[in-house]
Amino acid sequence: MGVTFNAAEVFEMGIRIEENGRTFYETGAKLVDDPKARQVLLDLAGKEKQHAEAFRKLKADLPKGAAQPTVFDPEGVGTAYLRAAADTHVFNMYEAVDDVLKGVKTAREVVKTALGFEKDSVVFFLSMKDLIPPKLGQSQIDRLIREEQMHIRDLAAVLAELP
Repeated sequence: MGVTFNAAEVFEMGIRIEENGRTFYETGAKLVDDPKARQVLLDLAGKEKQHAEAFRKLKADLPKGAAQPTVFDPEGVGTAYLRAAADTHVFNMYEAVDDVLKGVKTAREVVKTALGFEKDSVVFFLSMKDLIPPKLGQSQIDRLIREEQMHIRDLAAVLAELP
């Protein structure tokens, strides 16, 4: 029997990823000397906060059945797995952000690193979407993926403007 996640669980991973991304951008902002670049990174941290809130709202607006467990898990092993998956696949928080950004001093380098993480998040959610039965909110995951794709678009625009 394969593992099946519900949409609420995937949105919870989205929230976690956005929170991890916010930490990444806030730390990156501390590493760059240029005030304009620092502000760009702080703005991106603010967007991550907004997206986490958007995912919370999407999760709250899911149909009732979309939050029902798909497997019996009284000890919360599934939740622990999802948290670990979010922390290790996108904006890896098991590795200190300072280590991820070691040697990075320019906003351009931080944004390039962030683009890689954001692309990974789209792939991650596309993969997760396949694990959600249509009746349990699979279509809602498309909204989450579009939000992540907007991050990539925004970062690419920022990158084009940086020296």
